[in-house]
Amino acid sequence: MDDYQDCGTRPIDVRAIGVDFYVTGTLKYLLGPPRLAFLYVRKELQDTLIPTMTGWFAQRQPFAFDVKHLDRAPTARKFEGGSPPIPNIYAAKRSLALIEDVGREAIAAHVASLTQYLLQGLASLGLSLKTPPTTVGPLVVIRCTAAAEMCELLAKQGIVVSSRHDGLRVSLHLYNTWKTSTLYYTKSAATAHFSMCGHELLNLTSTRQRR
Repeated sequence: MDDYQDCGTRPIDVRAIGVDFYVTGTLKYLLGPPRLAFLYVRKELQDTLIPTMTGWFAQRQPFAFDVKHLDRAPTARKFEGGSPPIPNIYAAKRSLALIEDVGREAIAAHVASLTQYLLQGLASLGLSLKTPPTTVGPLVVIRCTAAAEMCELLAKQGIVVSSRHDGLRVSLHLYNTWKTSTLYYTKSAATAHFSMCGHELLNLTSTRQRR
């Protein structure tokens, strides 16, 4: 299971969901630096798998510095690579502490409420959505044939989104508010309805009060 686009926005128990493999990293919703990733391998599978790529941290005795013999660790450590980026680890520890301080359950509830608010607002304005209406995760994608141009127009209005082929992607997290969700959907609607027709982008403000 690749959880890079969600990990950090809700609790997850890899044993409860029964996955064989689980991968994620600190760069996105864990609010950390790049170059740090995590791999979970179900214990029952560890002895049956032989990594095709390896590094010195995967050795049984890595600090023996034996470059002539491959002696893999008998634990999940055999899936490790080379030296980790130590400065990044210190930065990641602070970001993970922030996630824990806020609380994963609290973050999940906050993200779900913002996502539903945004989805309902966009749908009410007649925009086509690629995201299912029942989604409670952090990503909302608006169907858009000129996503790159829309990103530039919204950036001028102070709204940061990303272009994904035929979609305009909005990412939500603990630092977003009801006000920013309202701005997302009102300005997205203004862009979609007016910019391609040669009209100036309307400088819409919040149409609903922040809850």
